[in-house]
Amino acid sequence: MLPLALEQINIDVYLLCKVLPANPCREIGAGRLSPAVSDNLKRKMLEQMNIKNEGEMQKYSREFSVGLFMILGLACLAYMTVKLGKMEVFGDDGYVLSARFNSVTGLKTGAAVEIAGVRVGKVTGVSLNKDFSAKVGLLINKGIDLSDDSIASVKTSGLIGDKFISLSPGSSEKILAAGDELWETESSVDIEALISKYVFGGVK
Repeated sequence: MLPLALEQINIDVYLLCKVLPANPCREIGAGRLSPAVSDNLKRKMLEQMNIKNEGEMQKYSREFSVGLFMILGLACLAYMTVKLGKMEVFGDDGYVLSARFNSVTGLKTGAAVEIAGVRVGKVTGVSLNKDFSAKVGLLINKGIDLSDDSIASVKTSGLIGDKFISLSPGSSEKILAAGDELWETESSVDIEALISKYVFGGVK
């Protein structure tokens, strides 16, 4: 039994020499440790292992916090992109009409559609027809009924502000449905062209 006990002590000392910062093998010989000293060294080894485990837990905790912060940041960024960019993610509550214009200079997708200065929709797209006229898609809010003789005009907010569509409701009893087209339109006024004509004498 004694040789086995000494062998176990040698193994314990060898493990301690690998783990502890100070090498106990320089001060005491393998196989000469008393049970009290061996228990003390084992306790120190366990303390070192606990410190290492606590350090790893703190590292994982920091990584988790950083990851959670990044996810929240991306979520906030996506929310602001949707709100500020006026992007619709979950669908639009309304119906789409179209209108033709000779010119829609400066009009962009997402521009407001207004009636009497109140926003009632937005521009869903601007494209070119085969006859080289401009086709504008209009998303009208649900509950806003427009007659077929309503007029769509391209207006400017202020002198050099953003372009938007202004609707003037008509008096016809025929109500437009989704997919219908507004035939009465007024194109945008090119302020730069008018100024150029005035400066160079083109306007009389």
